[in-house]
Amino acid sequence: MSERREPTNRLIANSLKRLMLKTPFEKISIKMITDEAKIRRPTFYNYFQDKYDLLEWIAAEEILQKSELLINEGMPDEAVKALFTSIASDAAFYRKAFEVTGQNGFEGILVDRLQKLFVKAFGRGGLAGAEGLDILAPENVALYYTLALVGSIKAWLFSGRRDSPDALAAAYGFLAGRSLRSLSRSM
Repeated sequence: MSERREPTNRLIANSLKRLMLKTPFEKISIKMITDEAKIRRPTFYNYFQDKYDLLEWIAAEEILQKSELLINEGMPDEAVKALFTSIASDAAFYRKAFEVTGQNGFEGILVDRLQKLFVKAFGRGGLAGAEGLDILAPENVALYYTLALVGSIKAWLFSGRRDSPDALAAAYGFLAGRSLRSLSRSM
């Protein structure tokens, strides 16, 4: 009976994820990752440039890939739910990932990738009714929704709440679909 092996990039990613649960990201070395994965150091560099590249790969593979497919199929609400579902499935790790700050910080990775994804979605049909309002260029609107979504994810992760991904996606959709004025009238 042959044992099925985990792909090397996934093995490396899982090693970083395990290490981050007990060691601050800044203190994790490539040697620690390769020792945890039981691979040689050069093998790491066959897949990733550094640990920041690895962190970005984890974000892309685990939480952004499915959402991108759903956005491409014209299913933005399902894409948001997929984001929350993926993050909820490994909330302890993603709390630690949000603690990675700076130029290559996790939050920045999410903002950059999601904004590009939303620009792509908005760019297809343009923004109806936004003619003459340059501030409502797809890049700016995408950034608005991206910052709200990433902020919501981060607030939820650190709040200690255990809301379901369905409830989180519904709450985001509710807020994203209303103006500040309509919300203040209902409070």
